Amino acid sequence: MLNVKGYAGDWSAALIAIPEIRFDENPVVGSDFYPGTVSLSEHRPDSFEDPEVAGAIEGIFRGWDVAFHGAWIWNDQPRPDGELVPTRLVHDRLWMVGSGGNYTLGSWLFKTELAYLDGLGRRPPRRCSTDPTARPASESQWSSRP
Repeated sequence: MLNVKGYAGDWSAALIAIPEIRFDENPVVGSDFYPGTVSLSEHRPDSFEDPEVAGAIEGIFRGWDVAFHGAWIWNDQPRPDGELVPTRLVHDRLWMVGSGGNYTLGSWLFKTELAYLDGLGRRPPRRCSTDPTARPASESQWSSRP
């Protein structure tokens, strides 16, 4: 891990790079904690070709402070790939940005945080047919409705 910090007056900045990524291990198939009955292969990103990077800028002042954060990381928890029948587990690349602040007024402390997370893979709803004019199953000839 590489951690670089710098200071200028009331402000500080930090940059972190993690070139070698280690993911959590999943339970073995057949154990009480495995979330399925079929073993799926897991695709893990190459360590040094896909590093994780994060940064922060913070300002600490009399009675208040503010911070801005950003990160480009891998999700530790794998998910089934986006296929109709999943064949492997994949890790999503996440992009996070956020800010936070504190303000003191007497013995009161007011805190605020704002964050945005993007990159979580979700399985989009898929149609069984690739024909764009195909009707949904509820409107097909097998429907019980007249």
